[in-house]
Amino acid sequence: MSAPLALTPLAQDAVLDSGLLRVPGSKSITNRALICAALADGGTTLRGALFSDDSKWMAQCLRDMGFGVAADEAARSISVHGLGGRIPADSAAAAGKAELFVGNAGTAARFLPCVAGLGGSGTFRFTGEPRMSERPVKGLLDVLRAQGAKIQAPADAYPFELSPAGLKGGELRIDLTDSTQFASGLMMAAPHMAADLRLIAEGDRQQLPYVDMTLAVMEQFGVLGKAENGRYTVAAGQRYKAQGDYAVEPDLSGAAYVFAAAALAGGKAGVWGVGNASIQGDIRFLKVLQHLGARFYQEDDGLWAERYPSEPLKGGVTVDMNAFSDQALTLAALAPFASAPITITNVGHIRRQECDRIEAMEVNLKTVGIQVESGPDWVKVHPGRPHGGLIRTFGDHRVAMAFGLLGLRVDGVVIDDPACVSKTFADYWTVMETMKAGASHGR
Repeated sequence: MSAPLALTPLAQDAVLDSGLLRVPGSKSITNRALICAALADGGTTLRGALFSDDSKWMAQCLRDMGFGVAADEAARSISVHGLGGRIPADSAAAAGKAELFVGNAGTAARFLPCVAGLGGSGTFRFTGEPRMSERPVKGLLDVLRAQGAKIQAPADAYPFELSPAGLKGGELRIDLTDSTQFASGLMMAAPHMAADLRLIAEGDRQQLPYVDMTLAVMEQFGVLGKAENGRYTVAAGQRYKAQGDYAVEPDLSGAAYVFAAAALAGGKAGVWGVGNASIQGDIRFLKVLQHLGARFYQEDDGLWAERYPSEPLKGGVTVDMNAFSDQALTLAALAPFASAPITITNVGHIRRQECDRIEAMEVNLKTVGIQVESGPDWVKVHPGRPHGGLIRTFGDHRVAMAFGLLGLRVDGVVIDDPACVSKTFADYWTVMETMKAGASHGR
């Protein structure tokens, strides 16, 4: 755990007056593109790629599987030499085990077993950080077993060993209540399955925008799939095409904190390279911020958010955030400043992410003096006057970034483990200070 960070609020009458800020590349797109590039035949360089714990673990695991992966963090680029669906670690693993450590990266944990399952020999041992053993993976392991992989997983969780024999394809039913990443991993592997994949999503299907994003990235690499009411089809025999240069969109999850800061503090802030046509699911959060009182306007070089400080931050809304649940914490951090209570619903799955995020909301809001209620899949936050306190991140990057927004308006907010933001947004605190430096007196 890193040393605590005490945040300095804006002056009482100050509002944001920031220029365009840069956020990292999208984690979701970076890690999907890394998989597609590894399965393509030839070289692809991801430009504007995310450099974070999650993407670094994904890149390292691909190296450990035998793929050529070269990263240039200064240039924000990752080059991948794909082998057309061949899994190079097969031959090396035949004499032993290929060791794949996924850290606490959910995308790596769920995508890579599907890639490994395409192989035909050897053994792949998947391990991760302690928290990964508590995160759901059983549904995916059951499907991979049915597809022909031999899996030794006494607890049906991390760690486990996988011995591949190719994947059969055909009709699959899979419960996505715990994670839509199960579906995304299988779909990306589908072109190299023995038969067309017909995937039927069951359980809680409302997070399917992330699966739609997977289809969009696959299409950018030349593989087409069909989606219709929770049913997905990807024809076997298609081949990913190396892209030469592939541009990764800026991360809308990261941009959301900048836009939320403008909504909370008043004034304006923009994010370079973000557009209304983004394929990322968190684009839906912008509508929530609009309800609270933010205005958005698109320019050629980025997207801007603005709230006139003379207008209140509105509340009195119930928001189903299942499809963009990464921003549930962000809305919870804004809610104390709203004019009426805000209720976040249909997010029970976030109790099983990097931490129990509903518990994290409750603990931290109560720490700063805010009344909050919760249930298995909902949180209701009441307006109030937050005071300072120690924010417990539980090692979760999104808890740190969301509740760091309190520090814009509240004195005495301290983040217990600020470095945990390195999972997706290593320079988050620097970007926040840059944004605050452009503050001016209220208009």
